Amino acid sequence: MNKTKLLILSALAAGLIWYFFPKDPSWPVAHSKRPLKTAIAFGDSLTAGATVGPEENFVALLSKKLKIPIQNLGQNGLTTKGAIKKLPALLKDPPDLILLTLGGNDLLRRLGKKTTLTHLSTLFSRLTAKGIMVVYIGISPPLTGSWSDDIRDLCKTHRVLLVPQVMNGFWGNPEWMNDQVHPNAKGHQKMAERIYTRLAPYLNP
Repeated sequence: MNKTKLLILSALAAGLIWYFFPKDPSWPVAHSKRPLKTAIAFGDSLTAGATVGPEENFVALLSKKLKIPIQNLGQNGLTTKGAIKKLPALLKDPPDLILLTLGGNDLLRRLGKKTTLTHLSTLFSRLTAKGIMVVYIGISPPLTGSWSDDIRDLCKTHRVLLVPQVMNGFWGNPEWMNDQVHPNAKGHQKMAERIYTRLAPYLNP
């Protein structure tokens, strides 16, 4: 079995585990329940909208739902280490909200779970310390088993809002995917809906 097929099977298994045995990803979220004027989407190719048009990716669609501009700082291939290096520039003018999609490239490059979790912890702590509401968008594959639990625990520790399994049901399904990693326009629309549904209760009423 090649690497790609193994990742897809792992993702499908993770989705089934989450569907039948979900864990409530709710806890107090830092800097929530306040007016939002500025937002940034910071992450890898999913945030950048690889394989779809600029108005079709989940960032643009979510911006319309939230009725605020969201600056898209997605970069193909970005790792958690690379994201930390970009923090000084990003934090010169801190947004009210930041959406993170990071970790997938760490896994593809086999950088190690401990290293990735340490980097995510650094990102979470530095962002929340600046008064930013942080939303971590979990994509699931191949984040299975204890990895998913570790992400959940890390978000809870830092009071970061977790959107779990945002691509649940996508993997290996051409109805939602343009290739083996990236969603198509329909997939991005579903992602925006899932993120908004998860985020809405934490917004200023």
